[in-house]
This record gives sequence, structure tokens and C-alpha cells, in this order.
Amino acid sequence: MVGILKELEHKFSLVADGFPEFDALKAAIEPLGLLLQSLGRQQQQDRYFDTGDRRLKRLGMALRIREVDGERLVGLKTAGEISGSLHRREELELAFNGGAWPAEIAARLKDKLDLSALRPVLDINTQRSRYLLWRGAVELAELAFDDCRVQRPGQVISGEFLELELEAKAATEAELKQIVTALDKLLPLTPNSINKLERAEVLLNFAQDISEEA
Repeated sequence: MVGILKELEHKFSLVADGFPEFDALKAAIEPLGLLLQSLGRQQQQDRYFDTGDRRLKRLGMALRIREVDGERLVGLKTAGEISGSLHRREELELAFNGGAWPAEIAARLKDKLDLSALRPVLDINTQRSRYLLWRGAVELAELAFDDCRVQRPGQVISGEFLELELEAKAATEAELKQIVTALDKLLPLTPNSINKLERAEVLLNFAQDISEEA
């Protein structure tokens, strides 16, 4: 069991091809008195669920099953607050071995929808490059560069996009802002006021419209 997470993170869309190299990131971050640690690359597969009438979406919630490093996790994200690129959100994340939804998830959703009506609505396959930012012995924040491929289950149309996420560990909002300012000098950052699921749906809807017009 992972438990309840309080997310505080900046999200940005990236338009450039590829991501900065370690040395370039290090040079941008070190003037802040921070150390940069590479955690390497990992692949994560997310499958999102909702009802046919998109009840969770209308509630501002998202439910997904994530597979990463041989582990499966189920996460329920609640409606949060967004100010520009800064996102605040609560997530309940639990180990998941298949079968019925965990009791903690079911308890939070039972008054909102019929659990049996949940079905897969979207897949996001992400190649993630991860870094930790340290101030001395304090793990301050995690920086992630995400190369995302999105597709609806059983459909051919797909899309791709690049994102940057900067998530607080022990960092304050002010410290996150300093890091964002340093990164913005390294590569162009476009504040993202929607989450990955929302961005994926916008992209796939656009691709569908183009396909139908062709």
C-alpha cells in the first residue's frame, strides 16, 4: 500500500524534439545550490477508467492502473487546484493485483457511481527520464521528462506529446519556482493547466476529426 499522496507539482508542455542532456541540466540547476541525480529511464503504462457517461471526468477525478518496474498500482486522483503550471491534487495510490477494486477505492467512489460501470477509456504509454534534486541531504524535488504515446483501447488512432513535471518532495512553492525559472532559461516551457488524461483526450479528439475529414 502506498497511501494518500499530496501532490504539488508544476506541469509544462514541451515542443522541442528530445530532452536536455544531464550536463546541461546540471549546469542549470547547480547555481541554485542543488545537486542533480539521474534515476535513469523507466517505462510506465497507464490505463484510465471511467463510466460511459464520463462520470469521473465530470467530477474532476481520474482513476488509473499503472504498470511500472514490474509493479501494478491503482490510483484515484481527486479534483484539485490549478494556477498556471502549478497543480495541487490528492491521490490515493495502492498496490493492485487485479480482480476487484481495492476497498479504499470502492469506498471513495460508492456514492458517486456504479463501480461495475467502469471501463477502460484511454491508454498512456510513457518513456520517463527521472532526476532527483537535492539540497544537501534533503530530497527536494523530482524532475521528470515524459515522452507520451496515447491511444484509446481498441482504436488505431494515436498521438504523442512531450511533458515536463517538477514535483515537490520537501520543496516549498518558492523553491519550485526558483527551479522553474532556471529550467526556463534552458528550454522553452509552456505552462500546462490540464493533466495528462485531459491533454491526451484533446489530442485524440483532434486526430479523430482530422481522420474523418481526410
